[in-house]
Amino acid sequence: PLDVARAEVDSTRLATPLARPVSDPDAVAAFTEALGARIAHMYRVTVLAGPGVHRRGLEEAVARLAETGGVRIASQLGSKAILDERHPASLGTYLGRNTLDPRSQAVVDDAEVLVMIGTVFSDFTTGFFSHGYEHAHAIELALDHARIGPALYPGVRLREGLVALQDALSGVTFTAPAETPPTASAAAPEGE
Repeated sequence: PLDVARAEVDSTRLATPLARPVSDPDAVAAFTEALGARIAHMYRVTVLAGPGVHRRGLEEAVARLAETGGVRIASQLGSKAILDERHPASLGTYLGRNTLDPRSQAVVDDAEVLVMIGTVFSDFTTGFFSHGYEHAHAIELALDHARIGPALYPGVRLREGLVALQDALSGVTFTAPAETPPTASAAAPEGE
């Protein structure tokens, strides 16, 4: 029906607030341990941030990741405001082959491991599936679960998954290879 937005609803059921789902501490501990082991020997972390970050109010936490040396952050269209594109760690907005700077696209597509935070995997966010990364091989921090490649950690909510990532990154010193592609801000033409 077209008039659903104007339909009257009995408010009795709204008197009891919904309980906010919480993470399973055992799942968080297992994920944190596996994440630390996965990140420990990497030379760089590439993050793709999606609209789920805004949905959970975690913009500042993701922006703090950009202050860690060796971390680069690209965003999907629905999350452009997470990191100023002039920030040295910014790769700009990722849209598969439609990404503005092909060097930024290459950093995401060729990442040693891609950390997807609150992303949406769709035709629109992947440049009509022209992306070059393997979604199944990524580390994923979703709204209600976390994943490292094929290993799924149900019960790890996005906020706790992000805390685990921050903890794992705090104990690592990244050593970038000699040939490091520029960030979006470094690659931008003069005057932008």
